[in-house]
Amino acid sequence: MLSVGCSDSADRASPVPAPTPSGARLVVGSSLEEWNLLLIPTDGGQASLRDLADPGIVLWESAVQLPRVRTTVTTHGGLTALQQADGTVYRFEPRSDELTRVGAVKPGGSWTVAGDHLLYSNGADSSLFQMSREGNWRYKIGQRVEWASVVEDGGIAVLVGAGSRHELWFLRRGESAPAAKAEFPLFPPGVVTAWGRRVALMSGEDPPSVLQFIAVPELTVAGSEELDERAVAMEASASSHEVYVALADGRLLAVNRLTGVVRTLARFEAPVAAIRPVVLGGYLIVQSGGAAHRVDLDGGSRPLEGEWTADLPLGLPDGRVLVAREATVRIRTADG
Repeated sequence: MLSVGCSDSADRASPVPAPTPSGARLVVGSSLEEWNLLLIPTDGGQASLRDLADPGIVLWESAVQLPRVRTTVTTHGGLTALQQADGTVYRFEPRSDELTRVGAVKPGGSWTVAGDHLLYSNGADSSLFQMSREGNWRYKIGQRVEWASVVEDGGIAVLVGAGSRHELWFLRRGESAPAAKAEFPLFPPGVVTAWGRRVALMSGEDPPSVLQFIAVPELTVAGSEELDERAVAMEASASSHEVYVALADGRLLAVNRLTGVVRTLARFEAPVAAIRPVVLGGYLIVQSGGAAHRVDLDGGSRPLEGEWTADLPLGLPDGRVLVAREATVRIRTADG
């Protein structure tokens, strides 16, 4: 199941009208055991499950009416958070077709997805809000939050502090007081990898910068790779053995955390602003200079003719790519 937040859920023949989507996520587990397109209308209405081969075909439609929201974000299992402009948050569960108001967050923060968990982080008020099928939890950190993500077993890794002094905290689920903390000269961007057992962040303020791996929950150094330029974006591979690092000079690297091999995947004239790994791997979707590119993991890149939005372009497991162009959502084949 592929979830895309959109502003139009009307049934039409493919190609479907392009919305301004927010919060796409490739997830598995439809009743048909197929990859499908879950459309979440951000302007209110019913969610619908569409046939990925022909998004005009509706396979299922929710009975519950969803509220107007600004942001949607979905786990790999389909659990969806709906956030309104005033910060009100709803939980939508497509499997049971249930909608529940779960509270509110302060606008201005951002959502991250890790496994079956969603995490909302707001550095302005040093707060975190976590959501999973097991429940919801709030954390009041009390210090500036530089970066945070859910790690193994639903715990939270949080980088706090300011200037050159930073501490990495490990929080047990539901507990704001750190169960462990360690001082490291770390800074964002960062990712969680090794199925929640490693945190990767940058270390060192000037080149050579270091990609530092920290084991959680122990908060001990678990390896590092020296880079000759600072990082501006970072994502982990679907297989969890590589970290994709975009450098300030426009290079995109793949760092194998197991072997230490670092290889260059592509070079761009402008720095990379965002990286979107594809479930099952094989290639990446990258934004550079306001344009979208498809980057193969064996090297080489090519432009994607489409708009870059909060959701699109989005790579599908079979090599096709969903793109927004000329007010429609289109599917590009693997060979372009």
